[in-house]
Amino acid sequence: MSGALQEEIQIRLGPPATWQEYRDIAEFFTGWDWSGDGKADYGIAGNRVVGDISMLQFFAQAAAHAKHPDDPAYYFDPETLKPRINNPGFARALAIWIDTMKFGPPGMANFAGHDVRNSFVSGQTAMAIDWADMGVHAVNSPASVIKDKIGYSQIPGSREVFNATTGHWDKQPNQVSSISGNWTFFVSKASKHKALAFEFASHMTAKELTKKFTALSGTAVNPSRRSHFADPASWNQSGFSTDSAKAYLDEITTSLSNPNVVYDITIPGAGEYYKVFDDYVHKAVSGELKPQKALDQAAAEWEKITDRLGREKQISYYKASLNLGH
Repeated sequence: MSGALQEEIQIRLGPPATWQEYRDIAEFFTGWDWSGDGKADYGIAGNRVVGDISMLQFFAQAAAHAKHPDDPAYYFDPETLKPRINNPGFARALAIWIDTMKFGPPGMANFAGHDVRNSFVSGQTAMAIDWADMGVHAVNSPASVIKDKIGYSQIPGSREVFNATTGHWDKQPNQVSSISGNWTFFVSKASKHKALAFEFASHMTAKELTKKFTALSGTAVNPSRRSHFADPASWNQSGFSTDSAKAYLDEITTSLSNPNVVYDITIPGAGEYYKVFDDYVHKAVSGELKPQKALDQAAAEWEKITDRLGREKQISYYKASLNLGH
């Protein structure tokens, strides 16, 4: 093999910058024994099961095509609350979501979060997209065979993004971060022991305790405080080398620092909107509905939810969630 060809392959197989590169790399690693365990391996592991967290993963991945950096809105039009989830950006993302399934292990249509992590750390798949839990799971889980042989990168982006305001595709690089699925403590105003409840919440989110939890597989607590990022060597106790911990923390820092970000749906009815979307995307994944039809029907159901909850109120809540003036 010539040096030039080697260099070309190394470039192609680097961390995918776009979803097209992600697809190509996934295809390259599917169907042959690159891990040396005597079994055919796969390119990716990803969430697809209905009723878990797949819809959050989908929205994170769709953002590259559907979240314009000049527009804070994502799920809805902020003036009318008309859903955007069936526009060309989301449609392209769903096509990728379905197409790439053939590069995953058998049964990936029913993969939940733990299936994704276990498939990756057992050396069955070359790539996986997950919350920051994956880094700790890879070095801290007894099931891991990759330990300190893992790299980290941002979620892939795109070279063009759909502009929901103009209705056209804008040819420009688009990298989006998703801050999704966060754990949050609340103390109910109806609580009979507010002070005690708040004390417990304060204890569970304290600096020292969260630093311990971020380094343990299975806690679902990810780095978030500045102190969590300050000392990569402290992660050695979890199985990280200092260099690997630094790479892990650097990528999380880059992701959290991205000004182009999508958040969870944070208006009344969020659970209903999510469930409807999850159900219809699964119908597309299973082949029951064509992708665009599934998105159109999900959007129609979102409209019904909005009308039932009160459109003007929902518009007000959505604008507030985006820090837009009323």
